[in-house]
Amino acid sequence: MLFARRWLILAIVSSALLLIVVDITVLYTALPALTLDLDASPEQKLWIINAYQLVAAGLLLPMGILGDRYGHRRLFLLGLLVFGVSSLLAAFAPTAATLIAARVGLAVGAAMMMPATLALIRQSFTDEKERTMAIGLWASVSGGGMAIGPVIGGVILEYFWWGAVFLINVPVVLAALVLTLRYVPQQDGDRRRTFDLPASAEILAGLVLVIFAVKEVFGVAPSYWLALLTGVP
Repeated sequence: MLFARRWLILAIVSSALLLIVVDITVLYTALPALTLDLDASPEQKLWIINAYQLVAAGLLLPMGILGDRYGHRRLFLLGLLVFGVSSLLAAFAPTAATLIAARVGLAVGAAMMMPATLALIRQSFTDEKERTMAIGLWASVSGGGMAIGPVIGGVILEYFWWGAVFLINVPVVLAALVLTLRYVPQQDGDRRRTFDLPASAEILAGLVLVIFAVKEVFGVAPSYWLALLTGVP
């Protein structure tokens, strides 16, 4: 029974990981359709694509620390909830600005889940050989998900509107929530771990400003003074 449970936990966290990495590339094929539907500007199109990776990257480290402090199962569940709600918002976004905000919400949920997936694997697999195999499967899902994202997006757009590329996340999130509550044991975090909120905010702000500066330089009508002001630390 314990053998079956740890492999089931691997399947649960891998399904969440698949959603995280697929959302990095799934919009590539849907971008023309949603641009036309939402009347998105070139700058908005860039942020629709890049806001997800940018915010998620900036939050990975602080979310990992929060998982250590409050428990990775708890943060994984919260991440699933945020990811599911943001997916619904993105699927039915009426404007480009709303879609960008939803993509930021998806990034927050992804950043909550990503460190927790590895932590839950480490907690569940005590045997070194099995843990190595589990992490290898985790890595395969991570790499394969980004590769198949455009394919999934293309297939969905053959039959549905662009919002369906986000809507497919919802049933997976619901299933993962139920299975996590049922099969993933809760482990207390270490409240002695400190969380440096100002430093985490500085990291995220620095990433956003640097990327904004790069986009401004290569925009249609670039403002080099604005790029300099935002890009210089």
